[in-house]
Amino acid sequence: MLLPELQRHFPNKEITTFLLSYYFNKSSAHWLLPAIHRPGFEAYYRTFSSESGPMPLPIEFIALLAITCATALQFLPETDKDVGSPAFFDMYGC
Repeated sequence: MLLPELQRHFPNKEITTFLLSYYFNKSSAHWLLPAIHRPGFEAYYRTFSSESGPMPLPIEFIALLAITCATALQFLPETDKDVGSPAFFDMYGC
């Protein structure tokens, strides 16, 4: 599969941006193991999601983006009940 084809398999920009924001700002994954240099990652992501159309990026970044989105999904609340629980509000400062 060619790289541009891989990029088309990601969710739309709004969902991907939400997942990245959730990963960096609300999940404990980045806090516990800050293995991603956020400024560099975000610069690559801006290139990936540019308005002029996705730019080809290294396969390593595409893999890291997929892993980061998948990790964010693991930390999302499973149900509305989880969002409303006191533990959720304490954890995320809502």
